[in-house]
Amino acid sequence: MVGALALVTGQAADARAASLLPYVLVGLLVPGLSQYVFVGSVRLAGPARTGVLIGVAPLLSAVIAIAFLDEPFRVPLLLGTVLVVLGCASLAWEGQ
Repeated sequence: MVGALALVTGQAADARAASLLPYVLVGLLVPGLSQYVFVGSVRLAGPARTGVLIGVAPLLSAVIAIAFLDEPFRVPLLLGTVLVVLGCASLAWEGQ
């Protein structure tokens, strides 16, 4: 998709195949590899523990972005994170 966009906008002429190769390899490997690791993790930790970790993933993402990636702390980021975590928590408690 990005390659097609680069062709349409005329940016593809600036790219060299050797500089793009690492990104192509990562794009081919990571989705399948991450799914394999995720399924193995669910098997080892159990679905209940995995569900809790998935529910707090947006919170962890926001904390990591603020602490290590110089993401500015803003109220919309806080509100969005809280809403996503609350939504995941309500889905987790729905069956009880």
